[in-house]
Amino acid sequence: PCLIGSQTFHALCGLGSTVIPFTVYEPLPLGDVRPTSITLHLADQDPADILGDIPAIVGNFAFPVDFAVLEM
Repeated sequence: PCLIGSQTFHALCGLGSTVIPFTVYEPLPLGDVRPTSITLHLADQDPADILGDIPAIVGNFAFPVDFAVLEM
């Protein structure tokens, strides 16, 4: 399991994929997102903002992760 904020996710972490849907970000108490100028080429999805330095806890280790938050 991977702990992000107060939520536990049963997913693989650390694969370089730091894109999360806005619906996953919204209920988490992770703070405000900031605008981004990155370009992602995805079908019918636009990058909304960036959420930076969020600790992702896997086992006994915490990793700061930046997430691109998408409207999906």
